[in-house]
Amino acid sequence: MQGIITSIVAIARPWLNAHRYSLSHENGNRSSKRTDELNRVFIDNVVRPIFPKDKGYVIETEHSIACAYGGKFKMDVVVYKGDKIVAMFPLKAIERSYNKNKFNFANTIVGEAYRIWGHPGVSDREKTLVAAVDWIPYKVPVGDKGKFETAVPANISSENLTKMSASFGYPNSKHISVKIRFDYNEVSDKITNLDTEAVIDFMKELVEWEKNFE
Repeated sequence: MQGIITSIVAIARPWLNAHRYSLSHENGNRSSKRTDELNRVFIDNVVRPIFPKDKGYVIETEHSIACAYGGKFKMDVVVYKGDKIVAMFPLKAIERSYNKNKFNFANTIVGEAYRIWGHPGVSDREKTLVAAVDWIPYKVPVGDKGKFETAVPANISSENLTKMSASFGYPNSKHISVKIRFDYNEVSDKITNLDTEAVIDFMKELVEWEKNFE
């Protein structure tokens, strides 16, 4: 439980570091280094405390995995134990103009799910948790005139994502959509009003998955 409590506090740090990178670098929000920072802080604060090295877990970033369309594609964070994938994390840190793009973001999550599960018989993901994590502030800038909009995420069913994995022959795997919601104050550079209930549910999911992984 202590690990969960610590991660509640830390869960916003990946978004905050990525956002700071965007602000401090020209075209920073499009930089691969921003992605590297998001991945690094997510691993340090969320993944590694639950999947420690001394238990045999190996964590890879921007890691190529087999794709249902053929060839391979890169996954943001992948946790291995031996040659088996324990968990995968597609990550997305929203900073602005969310609503007009929210269905494109939803399509990305569902499309990634097919790329992961649509290739039956891939032995490395027979018991894998996929957690698609989106950080979405309650309000985000829109346009260039200091305006804000209330971000309203598209409804993506974790149950249906998991049904997809089962339908392609992975009944022991699981796929969830995780939305981390919070307020961000640009003046103080502080995060408040974190949706702790969603964070606790997510962290419990990770702890339980690690506990039962064989």
